[in-house]
Amino acid sequence: SARALRARELRVVHGHGGVMIEQLKGGALHNDLGASIATGDRFHWYSSTGWIMWNVQVSGLLGGTTICIYDGHPAGPQAAGGVQDWGTLWRFVGAAGVTWFGAGAAFFASCMKAHLEPMKVADLSRLRAIGSTGSPLPDEGYQWIWDHCPKVDGRDIWLDPISGGTDFAGAFVAGNR
Repeated sequence: SARALRARELRVVHGHGGVMIEQLKGGALHNDLGASIATGDRFHWYSSTGWIMWNVQVSGLLGGTTICIYDGHPAGPQAAGGVQDWGTLWRFVGAAGVTWFGAGAAFFASCMKAHLEPMKVADLSRLRAIGSTGSPLPDEGYQWIWDHCPKVDGRDIWLDPISGGTDFAGAFVAGNR
């Protein structure tokens, strides 16, 4: 019936207020992002504008966090012979003073397969948290991050793998510091 069809249509419509509250909750509560003026936080989640994580990146502004935006392939422009430099995005993170960095699990898997050691290619001393999503991060991916990213207060860096809901612009499973 027409009434049933309208009811189904309403279930997939995002309201701006709800999306904004969901994003603020994700940044401030789950990702422990604060206003940069008070915390010095600088947030970067590598994403294209077509992925829900772009909204997460931009929503860092809702809580007053400085966002750092990178445009380009995460492995930089291909050199002659198709060689990729998986240190490119890590150098951006270091140069921008990023404190909270996220990317898809495929990015971290590519860095691991390339035997990249991020702290050898960039100053990651300000980095305090790493997020992963897009697909499950394999067990060896966790270990690679803990082995090759800075320790924070003597402990492994906070690794925040989230599982999302593109449909509702939020996360089913999110961080909890």
